[in-house]
Amino acid sequence: MRKKTVAIISLVTFTALCWALILAVKWTDKTVYVYAHNFESSPSVRLMDPNHVIFKIISQDTNRVNIKWDKTEIYHKGRCRVKMRENSPNVQVLAQVNDGKIYPLVIDSGATKYLAVTDSLVLDAGLEIYPIDELGKNIGGLCHLDQLKIGTLTIVHPACEYWLAHYERRVLGHTTWQEQKINLGLGLMKEFSYILIDNVTREVEFAANNSFNPQDSNQWHQYPMTIEHNEKRYARLVVDIPLVGQTQRIEFDTGAAPGLILTKSIWAKISAGLQLRHQEKGRLRTPLSGWLPSKKITVEQLTLGNISINDAQISVITDDTPYGKDEFTLGIGFFNETVIVLDFERNLLWVRNPLQSAAF
Repeated sequence: MRKKTVAIISLVTFTALCWALILAVKWTDKTVYVYAHNFESSPSVRLMDPNHVIFKIISQDTNRVNIKWDKTEIYHKGRCRVKMRENSPNVQVLAQVNDGKIYPLVIDSGATKYLAVTDSLVLDAGLEIYPIDELGKNIGGLCHLDQLKIGTLTIVHPACEYWLAHYERRVLGHTTWQEQKINLGLGLMKEFSYILIDNVTREVEFAANNSFNPQDSNQWHQYPMTIEHNEKRYARLVVDIPLVGQTQRIEFDTGAAPGLILTKSIWAKISAGLQLRHQEKGRLRTPLSGWLPSKKITVEQLTLGNISINDAQISVITDDTPYGKDEFTLGIGFFNETVIVLDFERNLLWVRNPLQSAAF
């Protein structure tokens, strides 16, 4: 009887310790935004020789830098179709840097430039950098990539910036994952005739010299798409598309996972008549501003162009965020069950009718 009692007590104690460890890991498991101060002073960072760079600084002051890069060359035959990364919330594929390591690459129409990499990738890949303080918030300067390979596609000497921040996952105070990624921005995306994003088969197709011609045009809807520039000459991709019965001009950001991101004042204008299922406080993950407080709202049904989304997720942020009071962004999240095409040749966004057989 005594041995049995000891065994029971030992089992209960062991179970309690296991649960305590599980709870400790759960409550300390967090993703944090990490800034890299004095990044260029790190002994492992290599600085570019200004006499042998692939760019030229035309002018520079405290607010603006004008940079001219050598021409970026894109080499591939026909269309290049690659698989998306599994379980990625936005559009991610794999890319090889300088015939070396392979990293996640985000197809990010919300990024205005050509390419951008995290500081952690610069260190991991051993890239050369050229620090420039005036490029913007958390942007450290320029970095040198000889080439970038995506499937059968090769991009030679792409213009590239590096960020001074990245996300990390920490458990019990120890880093278990560090973000090392590349963002392929709008400046490079528009060099292709079209980019197809198939969220059904989880594939992305790049075409440099081929027009997009679907086999059955009745399966598709088209919406005007333009590239606009703001007062700071930053480019953004804008689409005119019906939302809850009225055509809206919305920035389309394929690098954003949520369905809609908008400010409180814009939400007040479009929310009339929508049936709210749930709302709660949340945090919106952004690439250059870290976590932003938001209100996560679930709408029973939302109509966007030719698709209808049940339990649509909307992130509402305050008017005084770094993105400004006019922030109104459509992310990739509402297109999870269909196929879209960014047609830069015709300036059209194509959206295939959901639940139809794939025919391109």
